[in-house]
Amino acid sequence: MAQADRIETHAPPSHCDTCALLLPEATVVETRQVFEVPPPRHEVIEHQTLEATCACGQAHRGTLPVEMSASVQYGPRLKATVVHLPHHHMLPVSRTGALMGDLFGLPLSDGTVLAFQAEAGERLAPPLTRSARL
Repeated sequence: MAQADRIETHAPPSHCDTCALLLPEATVVETRQVFEVPPPRHEVIEHQTLEATCACGQAHRGTLPVEMSASVQYGPRLKATVVHLPHHHMLPVSRTGALMGDLFGLPLSDGTVLAFQAEAGERLAPPLTRSARL
């Protein structure tokens, strides 16, 4: 049996149904396992920039990662999933966007899916060009 990520117990009643006495602590007599996928849900990650002011009056501010260029944007795992589905699994663009809505609550337009594919193509062009020369 695999190591369980979560255990659900199914306890007997607290009292005997014959004499009504309180039952002692129950022990495990049988186990069964269910292999399940976790409920899919998108994750919202908030990036906060902090600032501290020195006693001399100079303010110092943290810097956001360079890829954080907008106040709201899609993350790299989501983009990779959206590019993977049509290219590896031959899923049509419109079904890819709909599937992201069905699974993660983030439906995407055809234009967004196509934009992610174009971005991936731009990012992959330099390494593919280098490897072709080798």
